[in-house]
Amino acid sequence: MDEQKSAPAIRAVVFDFGGVLAEEGFYRALEKIGREHGINEEHTRRVGESLVFSSGYVTGQVSEADYWEAFRRELGIEAEDQALRKAVLEGFVLRPRMLALAEWLKKRGLKVAILSDQTDWLEALDRRNPFLYLFDPVYNSFRTGRTKRDEQVFRNLMTGLGLEGPEILFVDDRPSNLARAAKFGIRIILCEDPEVAEAEIRGRVSNL
Repeated sequence: MDEQKSAPAIRAVVFDFGGVLAEEGFYRALEKIGREHGINEEHTRRVGESLVFSSGYVTGQVSEADYWEAFRRELGIEAEDQALRKAVLEGFVLRPRMLALAEWLKKRGLKVAILSDQTDWLEALDRRNPFLYLFDPVYNSFRTGRTKRDEQVFRNLMTGLGLEGPEILFVDDRPSNLARAAKFGIRIILCEDPEVAEAEIRGRVSNL
């Protein structure tokens, strides 16, 4: 029997945020900050990414102010929180075609959700330009206390959606996150080019 025909239908599509629903604003901002302060962009990015996890900011254990204080201390720079925050929020540019895709999926009766390692920046972005209303549920590590580095996140995702792994399609721009999801039978799509990813999502859903 054809494997695709024997597999259960996809009933939910789960999107990462940065790099999928929006341009990856955090890394863009870190590189910009590095340039502005005469620090190697790649080094600035590594420090910023490492600290967002090690400080506990991405899991809601500390505040944004705590994160930026650690960031400045590590890089030896002077910059106001407001300027650093502005760089991040401006870097996250929503992708209209992906939001339109979410609406299309909802009209087809699928659950459409977000699973993202994000901070309260996600909610700040939504206040500026509402988009979270398209997704239910929204699993944001800042609120759940767990990142996608933790396999338990994917168990919780299945439980929260009330679905088995093969009934879920997960779209992310990081192969490591997709590999962890695939361990639970979750179907996966790597988003390197949003147009290509959109076409693949539509094809997967239309064919089932």
